[in-house]
Amino acid sequence: MNENSMRNKLIMFFCLGIFTFFLSGYILRGIHPPQSILLMFLVYLILFGIGVFVSKERSRDFVATAFVISFVALFLICAVFFAWSAETGVIAYDSSAMDANFEENNLTLTDVNRLASQHYSVEEISPRASVVTADVELLDSQFKTNYTVYRIKIPVPADKKMTDDERPEHFTLFVHQKDTDIGWRSRPRNNSTYPQEYVVDMIQLSFNVSDSGAGKYAEAFGEKVKEINNKNTELPDDIIRSYEPMFVPHQPDISAIVEFLNESGNPSTEARGNGYYLIEFYNYSLPYDESLPYGYKTAGSLFVHTECLKITHKAGNDEYAILIDNMGTLNVKINIGRGGFSLEEGKVVLKAMFENIGLNAELVDELEFGEIVV
Repeated sequence: MNENSMRNKLIMFFCLGIFTFFLSGYILRGIHPPQSILLMFLVYLILFGIGVFVSKERSRDFVATAFVISFVALFLICAVFFAWSAETGVIAYDSSAMDANFEENNLTLTDVNRLASQHYSVEEISPRASVVTADVELLDSQFKTNYTVYRIKIPVPADKKMTDDERPEHFTLFVHQKDTDIGWRSRPRNNSTYPQEYVVDMIQLSFNVSDSGAGKYAEAFGEKVKEINNKNTELPDDIIRSYEPMFVPHQPDISAIVEFLNESGNPSTEARGNGYYLIEFYNYSLPYDESLPYGYKTAGSLFVHTECLKITHKAGNDEYAILIDNMGTLNVKINIGRGGFSLEEGKVVLKAMFENIGLNAELVDELEFGEIVV
């Protein structure tokens, strides 16, 4: 093979590496890392194989050289792109949650689904696998149907805490479809005191089990606490191990827990978007310190997830997603593709989407957008 022919073929492989980047950007638009990166390398290997076949060169030295040249070209253009992305910073916009005013517009989630399906891709997102509540007035009156409670967090009274610092500690239930994990949120110390009687009471309240059953669970949890404390004996505070949750083969009694929290504080519901809600029970008689996370006024918290729709629209290189639940709460996420993007122009796209799914387009102007940066 003469020198010119060799050079031309290696130039072809250099261009192949660059072409891989742009072809991947086109065919993989809407797919995000890490999947997009893995698929890009799959595209590269396919194109490289085609390049070797077309070149009709099979020698080990040529294939190795061609691989290095094409891969370096792909690596360099990826590096330039990611450096540019880091310079520009913003890769997506995420909005605040807001009320779409279902009642005022005589709309339901079913209506939105029907209208959206005529124009866009619609995904029905079920509540996360957890405990399905029944006959709990506080929850039924707000969320109607198809919702679950997936976490419960109760602050531990000061005289029942494991440590003597000022930071709050929480008795926490991580609720699954058929069972629960009991957790304790605090910073473990090797000299921590374990309030077993308090844990027994909380387990009885949460699961409606017998005295002996609650005692066994509390004792087992105490052993886990002791084990973690012993492991932390020689560790500095910044790398100490956290308490690990303990498995309990029961779902919690949500009705009993809500009754307990209602007696301890006044409920306030915060919409967090994507179908998620936080209900906090505020007790204003408790001491409060603004410097502490969550303060001390919260007597307990319920974390709720409801059914929602994800309505997706691709406009150019950008992807728009409206997430709206059966309460009429919605939020928006915009994933920015390659090329320029203006949030004001993006709002024009969103207003058209709102109109097409039966919502007031002016609601878009009320959304507050935060930037997601690399």
